[in-house]
Amino acid sequence: MKKVLGLSLMSVLMLSLASCLKDKTANIDPSGSPAVVGWSTSTTGDQPADVTAGFTRYSRSYNISTTETEMLVQVSYSGSSLPTSDVTVNLGLDLDALKAYNAAHSPQTSVVLPSTVYTMPSSVVIKAGQRKADIVVKLKTNLFDLQQAYILPLKITSTSAGAVSSNYGTVLYSVGAKNQYDGVYALKGYVVRQGDTGGLMGYTVKGIANRELITLGPNSVSFTQLWANGGGIAGIDGTTITVNPTTNKVTMSASSNPALKNLESYDNRYDPATKTFYISFYWGNGPAHRAATDTLTYIGPR
Repeated sequence: MKKVLGLSLMSVLMLSLASCLKDKTANIDPSGSPAVVGWSTSTTGDQPADVTAGFTRYSRSYNISTTETEMLVQVSYSGSSLPTSDVTVNLGLDLDALKAYNAAHSPQTSVVLPSTVYTMPSSVVIKAGQRKADIVVKLKTNLFDLQQAYILPLKITSTSAGAVSSNYGTVLYSVGAKNQYDGVYALKGYVVRQGDTGGLMGYTVKGIANRELITLGPNSVSFTQLWANGGGIAGIDGTTITVNPTTNKVTMSASSNPALKNLESYDNRYDPATKTFYISFYWGNGPAHRAATDTLTYIGPR
């Protein structure tokens, strides 16, 4: 009798547990998930440059142009079902996010992209039955101050349906302008260092000498010369390549060393057809003391 009673009680307990589990499963209803609106990069191809103070930063660079350049960004609606009516998403700038970013990167400072160099709508509509909407920011890259590090701190201020994403309600976009010479170049050349016996003088090492030429002005780019073994060269910081856009002749200079200059007997030039620089320059006590003769061939954008 005790055995039968024990089995009966066991059966009741198992049935009760099954009932509870069934109830809990039924209560997990995906259709009840709240809708969230946030910035999206799933189709724009942006990769995070960094995440600082809880804000994700992306980076965009555009060619300098006298016509407006379109910068495409996107907002998305996430939820268990598509919106049944249009969703209005209001947009603005998050200056507090930029302030937090600068505080985390002190002493380097970025400034907000000036309103004089771009236009963007104050809102966008995600259509009923859709999950995404595009926003076109129109940039006047020819008005950019190339000495400034610009950030556009985009913020979703409100939405007519759902909640603003706590993680992607604000995104930071570093926005820069590039001239036609900006990019990654293969470096092939010969470097002179008088009296060297340690491998600094000679032909640059193949395969390790790709260089980034970075926009400094409408017709100038920064350049970092290497020794033959791939090591950096001290004393010529701020080396700059400046192109005359009419003649394609090149002038070499260095902000830290006024002695750096073109080798007069060499035709320093840029070939736009092949996107190749031919440069020869010296510093120190003359061409026999410290000098370099390089060919820089364009590989692609940086």
